[in-house]
Amino acid sequence: SFLNPLTGLKKRLGSDSGYLFKASVHGDLQASNILLALEELSKPSLLAVIDLEKLDTDQPIAKDLAGIEADFVRTVFPKIAKESFPELETEASSNASLQTLNFVLKRLSGRDHGFPLAPTASSTLINFVGRFISAVRSSAATFLRRSGDHAYDPTEYFHFLLFHYVRALSWPAVCEDSLRKTIVFLAASLAEETLEDLNAGFYGKGKKYSFVETWQTMPSVVADNRTDFTE
Repeated sequence: SFLNPLTGLKKRLGSDSGYLFKASVHGDLQASNILLALEELSKPSLLAVIDLEKLDTDQPIAKDLAGIEADFVRTVFPKIAKESFPELETEASSNASLQTLNFVLKRLSGRDHGFPLAPTASSTLINFVGRFISAVRSSAATFLRRSGDHAYDPTEYFHFLLFHYVRALSWPAVCEDSLRKTIVFLAASLAEETLEDLNAGFYGKGKKYSFVETWQTMPSVVADNRTDFTE
């Protein structure tokens, strides 16, 4: 069962946001606004950011940082997930996609507890999604850590992650696509679950959970529904 991210939204919106890191931000940082020029053999050669009319100063930088992950989950992941299971019927493909996202997000939050994978699981997809999101979160942490403080509190990041997903649930492009809508709802639910656990003090050294900082590569062959990882 999953938490309904909309149930406690009013209370969360009215609560103290806590410490905010502010700076000049893009305002609409997402995959379609990041251009990457590739050389031969797809080697990256130039990076550019476009659509700068929303550039603003003295704004929470976590909004843009979390926006990259949210856009990947709601826009990029549904496309590559569909392409990863061409041999499956629509319902089975959707279930495999949702299971992949659930597995990755829970493992990154340290809450998978040996979650079993179906025989249809794609280690290639799991590793790609896991590496991308862990890289985004790792980069975000470098901007959201107080000077001189080695500890990182991801609460601000997950607040914006949740609000990105909840806002997307009102968009026609998301609501009219059943898979995208379910993916966004699942991601919002897991973000809300993580926030509740953070508020309950379940994260930290010696605590119940700990975030995964570096994604561990999943074996190419998933045997007996095991979820063992190797470095």
